Amino acid sequence: MKKLLANGDQTLKLIVVITFILANFWVGLVGAHAQTFQKGDCLAVINVEPWDFLYIRSRPDHRSEKVAAIRYDTVNPVVVDGRCTPRTTNLRKLWCPIKYYLSANRLAEGFVKMYFTKPIECPLSYNYYQNK
Repeated sequence: MKKLLANGDQTLKLIVVITFILANFWVGLVGAHAQTFQKGDCLAVINVEPWDFLYIRSRPDHRSEKVAAIRYDTVNPVVVDGRCTPRTTNLRKLWCPIKYYLSANRLAEGFVKMYFTKPIECPLSYNYYQNK
């Protein structure tokens, strides 16, 4: 193969480049991003710096109103509350409706981009908040 490339075989170079591009495209579509979220799934915040927040938005759009902010290290339950949009496996584009239990008396609801979350086992406090 090296000999062919050294001799200037443009066809082989093109095949190698296209294969590389297609492999990276496929991994980007389904590899690390393949994830489904269901109503009732609990979430942890990831990909957010300690000085920053994951903002809950009023609509599934980064330009919409900020409803609340979730710290990267929150222990309060963050729970998927419905169907995510759009139908994609790319977490950079996926928004899900959530409920964020701030306390027994306070609840924030809205949308978060799923790139900044990962599914976790629901904390024990979730049962307490659900029964309030």
